[in-house]
Amino acid sequence: MIGENELEPVVSPYRPDWVPLTGTTLRMVGVVFDAVRVVGERGPEVADALGHAAGPIVHQAIGESRMYFLVPPGSVRGYRWPYPAEAFSRSAARYSYVGVPALRAGSATWPLVWRSVPTEAAPFVDVKLLNATVRSLWRADT
Repeated sequence: MIGENELEPVVSPYRPDWVPLTGTTLRMVGVVFDAVRVVGERGPEVADALGHAAGPIVHQAIGESRMYFLVPPGSVRGYRWPYPAEAFSRSAARYSYVGVPALRAGSATWPLVWRSVPTEAAPFVDVKLLNATVRSLWRADT
């Protein structure tokens, strides 16, 4: 979001410490969040179903579309995730990273953009709701 003077960015009132001030940064999954990646046209469908205040959803805007739904650390293991949803959490056998863009518009975050930002009310996407939404949308196809 840009203020009246386009050189003066307006900063979101809530920014978790894992979100950079400018640019993008890679964060190891399982430390401050787990992630569920949804590839292709399903990502926007899930995000739309969750609504605009769902919590942190990062969209990779070039190439094959990918949405990363950021959920509390350690939370994805309790659920089954149907394809094309893929859960990422920290384990001894696998380390994964997700790019996290700054909240400020114009801070060189492309191609990563926020579909929905973290808020005090929704610092993470609700993993139970996310799983139910994914499973419901996939069942609708069968």
